[in-house]
Amino acid sequence: MVEYYSNPEQRLLWVDENGINARGKTVMAEIRQADGYGLRAADYKLPDADGFSASENPTDWLADAEIQISFAALDYAHDARGGRIEPQQISKNLDPTLQLPNPTEVIESIAIRSDPAAYLRSFQPDQPQFEALRQKLIELRGGNVEKAKEVVHIPDGPTLKLGVEDQQVALLRQRLDMPATDGNEKSVRPGRARRGQAISGRARHACRRHGRSRHAAGAQCAA
Repeated sequence: MVEYYSNPEQRLLWVDENGINARGKTVMAEIRQADGYGLRAADYKLPDADGFSASENPTDWLADAEIQISFAALDYAHDARGGRIEPQQISKNLDPTLQLPNPTEVIESIAIRSDPAAYLRSFQPDQPQFEALRQKLIELRGGNVEKAKEVVHIPDGPTLKLGVEDQQVALLRQRLDMPATDGNEKSVRPGRARRGQAISGRARHACRRHGRSRHAAGAQCAA
């Protein structure tokens, strides 16, 4: 983070002359939901969103708020990815190699994201099993449980390539939560669709997040 803020050309991420900006408030709101993911929101120190006063040392307040939110975002990304505990302290049988986020990459990436809260959320596991456990935790704590999304299962089929029409493309779009059309693909007929650049990119991204090669998952992950 020192490297990022040492560059005088870097813009402030979370504050402006009026206090905490919209991006900062969005990130703070996301971090405050950490309890719903099995973390502790109280562990991430955040500024008072309504504490800015233009007449009382505004520069110092803005600087402190900017740094506090950045530190909280970095800590949250680290903890969400699994860096809060050492697995072998729980059991010698737990020996995963944790790929913890690089702080420099996190701060540089979140700086350019249109939705910084969604970027932070992406460090949490996205498997259906984790979401089911998360909802159970919320339920046990007396919170409102979200209705689980139906998982779209894609049967085995041919390897899909750009421009190829196949019925499985429609299922793949549903699995990736993509609309029936997008900016660089033509309209598609119900039940049969053409695979284009946008769906290919989304599929590759999904496969990388799940540790799968683009060749290993057949119709779901082929380039």
